[in-house]
Amino acid sequence: MSIEHGPQRAGWSIADFYAAVGIGRTLAYKLINEGVIATVRIGRRRIVTTRPEDFLALFAEEGNHDAA
Repeated sequence: MSIEHGPQRAGWSIADFYAAVGIGRTLAYKLINEGVIATVRIGRRRIVTTRPEDFLALFAEEGNHDAA
C-alpha cells in the first residue's frame, strides 16, 4: 500500500495505515495504545486519523523510537 496523492484521506483503516508507513500490526497497536497514533471509533471500526506523512515526520524529527 502506498501513500495516495491527490485529495487528502480523512482516515485510514489500521491495516492500510501500518502498511503505508512500513510498520507491523503489533507495533501499530502498541503506538495506538500509547497515543502516538490517533484513532476514532465509528461503530465497531477504528479509523486512524493520523496522516502517514505526519507520523513519519514525527520520527524523522525525533530519531528512532524505542518501541521498535
